[in-house]
Amino acid sequence: MGELARSLAFIMDDPDNAGEFLMICGIKTHSLEVSANMVDTTVPDCDDRSAPLQKTTRYGMKELSIEGDGLFQDHAAVKLAVGAFEAQIPLDGKCVVPGLGTYTCVAGWNIPKLSFGGDMEEDLSMSIGFMPAGKYVFTAE
Repeated sequence: MGELARSLAFIMDDPDNAGEFLMICGIKTHSLEVSANMVDTTVPDCDDRSAPLQKTTRYGMKELSIEGDGLFQDHAAVKLAVGAFEAQIPLDGKCVVPGLGTYTCVAGWNIPKLSFGGDMEEDLSMSIGFMPAGKYVFTAE
């Protein structure tokens, strides 16, 4: 049986309760993207310059981003995230991937994306993104 998508979550340290975490309420869609830039290391054949090139690569920069979309909820976690975004300071927290492990970043997490919207008669929606402010670590479950 697969894991529930709602179990994928970014949880923030609760500044008022050491060792406790806050999760942004109302998030319905989660995504975590881990990618690596591939650096081209292709070199033409030194003995036969007319030979077909064979592309070779090596790993370059890694990138991790977390995004969540859903309905706005007037909750302490949202206020904490908005406050960190406005002050441009990283949040302490981690991303939990059920059945896989946890991504943590000692330097905290930046919020590069924060948006609110919706039609006149609908509930207010929100979207938020997180990126590590420093080197991140993955710990397998």
